[in-house]
Amino acid sequence: MDEPARAACHYCGLPVASYWSRSLPPADEPLYCCYGCELAEEITGAQGGRGAVSATLAKLCLAIFLTMNVMVLSLSLWSQEFVPAGSPGAYGPTLLSLFRYLCLLFATPVLLLLGMPLADSAFRSALSGRPSTDLLLAAGVLAAFGYSVITTIAESGHVYFDVACMVLVMVTLGRWLEARGRLRTTEAVESLADLLPETALVVDADNERSLPLDQIAVGDHVRVLPGETIPLDGRIQSSEATVNEQLLTGESMPIVKRLGDRLHAGSVAIDGEIHLCVTASHSEGTIARLRQTLREACESRGLYQRIADRVSAWFIPLVALLAAGTFAFHTWDQGLGWGIRSSLAVVLIACPCALGLATPLAIWSAMGRAARQGVLFRSGESLERLAGIKAMRFDKTGTITTGKASVADDWIADGERSQETLGLASVLARRSKHPLASAIARHLERETGEAPGGELTQVTHVLGLGMTGTLAATGERLLLGSGRFVAERLEQGEPSNPFGEEASDEATVVYFADRRGVRAAFLLVEEVRPGARETLAHLVSDGIDVAILTGDERRRAEAMGRQLGVPVEGRLLPEMKLQAIERTRERYGPTAMVGDGINDAAALIASDVGIAMGGGADLLRANGDVCLLTEDLSRLPWAIGLARATVRTIRRNLVWAFAYNIVALGFAVTGRLNPIIAAVAMVLSSAMVVASSLRLRSARLVGERDQGGRPGGTGGESSGHAVGDRPSGRSRKVKRVSWSSG
Repeated sequence: MDEPARAACHYCGLPVASYWSRSLPPADEPLYCCYGCELAEEITGAQGGRGAVSATLAKLCLAIFLTMNVMVLSLSLWSQEFVPAGSPGAYGPTLLSLFRYLCLLFATPVLLLLGMPLADSAFRSALSGRPSTDLLLAAGVLAAFGYSVITTIAESGHVYFDVACMVLVMVTLGRWLEARGRLRTTEAVESLADLLPETALVVDADNERSLPLDQIAVGDHVRVLPGETIPLDGRIQSSEATVNEQLLTGESMPIVKRLGDRLHAGSVAIDGEIHLCVTASHSEGTIARLRQTLREACESRGLYQRIADRVSAWFIPLVALLAAGTFAFHTWDQGLGWGIRSSLAVVLIACPCALGLATPLAIWSAMGRAARQGVLFRSGESLERLAGIKAMRFDKTGTITTGKASVADDWIADGERSQETLGLASVLARRSKHPLASAIARHLERETGEAPGGELTQVTHVLGLGMTGTLAATGERLLLGSGRFVAERLEQGEPSNPFGEEASDEATVVYFADRRGVRAAFLLVEEVRPGARETLAHLVSDGIDVAILTGDERRRAEAMGRQLGVPVEGRLLPEMKLQAIERTRERYGPTAMVGDGINDAAALIASDVGIAMGGGADLLRANGDVCLLTEDLSRLPWAIGLARATVRTIRRNLVWAFAYNIVALGFAVTGRLNPIIAAVAMVLSSAMVVASSLRLRSARLVGERDQGGRPGGTGGESSGHAVGDRPSGRSRKVKRVSWSSG
């Protein structure tokens, strides 16, 4: 026998099997596994959602009022079972008949208000070959109502108007609560669009005009005033401006943007008027891509969702068989009324609402919260895998370090002429793009300001060694480079180390010299990202094996390992990093790789979880399962904590959903569960799953940032430091290395 065609519910994502039809409906036709999901989707997805919610609440409130009257009348009728005939408290035939007709009068509007949409959904799903629990539920409600009408007209037997009304009220209430829960879990994604203005000021040769964002094309020029939100992605055309990119990166400190720098939609101009050239349309910009990526991540199916899918695929046929068997047995044993009552309880208690919500709500809550903290998961499965990692490997340059050098110390030979010496060194350093020369130039600019230097001619660069330049005014030659370079050019011995012989292997000494010899020396170290040490220490204390992979020489790698307190593997080519990932997986288990997403692409793909740093520049990096939109390493333990909390919540939800259905079904099948109690239990079960998932939105995790942007956990409050920072009371070690930074 062929497998039935299957599609997914447009709301909860559970599979919808088509048992009677071998083809799926058109792609543009939404599918729902039950009326409740259709109602919830109508509430959460409609344009004017507030109106849909108000209309649903109005119908629900009226139905509750009518149901309360039915319950009071039914209670009076049921109480007559315990009053002897002819006693003072016994009702006469006329009063009993009146109460039955009043129940019919109040129950009929409830059936029309809440029952007809349910029956319509069930009927349409049955015609299209997609039977759902709503079909069983509608049949049970109609059977209870019809049986009660017959007994009312015949003036003999029990009435079950109260059961029909309470079931409809509780089902509708439960679905409305689920809709509210989904609204809260997805609001973080949908609210991103509200952060952009509706229009932008477009500047052309003749005038300025305000246009809707979707009418602005790539290449247009847009003006943004101080305090306004940047509406579109582009490159800055004005000289300089300060912007706040907290939306994308989580970084609360403003960033200075200069001519040609990229600007992202959603950033806020702090000061300075901005003129930008649009590089991406509204539908393809940063915010649009972020929203699309988050939607795709929420809709993806992880391990736990696939488990729920497999169970739900055979759940409805099983429930139908159980309900039919229960109806047949109890009708034979205690009559038609009891058979309807017991089978309706089976259908209610077996409604897979909690099972369908167990995984998606937890994933949606976690995704929305992660996006607010600058962490973007590619899929729910990526989040689940991150929760189970046992080891983590880091690339060094651009991940643990900033990739930039900084001057940790300097030495000047000429005490009286130090400003002149530093001014000449600054002039020479500014003529090179080499990272070490650039670091010296930045350092001297801070130290000397506008110290006199002079004009240079005949500037020459010697690859891997240094540079020379000639003063235009005097013809004097200046040198900047390694000790070997200076010694060869001056035809002298290699200069001594002015910082002491006990030098760390990761530091570099660069010398400045003129015809008289060495006049200054600079000690340069590679900057480590703020919070790197604390983050690594936290991961180790959390039971994760941590190591750094780098192409640096082994002695330098070992020195970095001593500084950071974790193993560092050096002299690794890209293919050797892949082998390191495989060895780590074999020894420890699931392994994550953290890199910049470009140079480490192969290692990121080979790992169980690839984590790309600095995704704010490219939100759709293909090589990362997880993208950190900020370069704050403290997001890593926070993301792992969130992933583990999410998986715990999913497991708790699934255990509850399975246990609740199995235990309650036993009571329902044996006829020991009243349908009203079953309806209440169904709502409470779904409410517990919703509440459990929504707790992820507020649970306190390591490294959490408050609304002011200040970190609230490990690694956030540390300041920047560099490899080679000297502990108190110890001298800095220096190794003479080449001009090249390696």
